[in-house]
Amino acid sequence: MLTVNELGYWYDQQVNSLFENVNLSFAAGESYAIVGQSGTGKTTFLLLIAGLDKPKAGTIELAGQSIAKIGLTAYR
Repeated sequence: MLTVNELGYWYDQQVNSLFENVNLSFAAGESYAIVGQSGTGKTTFLLLIAGLDKPKAGTIELAGQSIAKIGLTAYR
């Protein structure tokens, strides 16, 4: 299971955050849709959970282990 805990991301200042306090879980074998208007952070969110960018706040975990500790090569 991929879990997002208190995830937050902003570009220059936290007061202008793209998103904050996001808590989601994604189960293996399930399908999910991420929808929203242009500029709302869909691509940024996908880059974060893919491990291609680092969140400003919160953690992303795979099977209870932080992807930052797993390492990008092992995570992929």
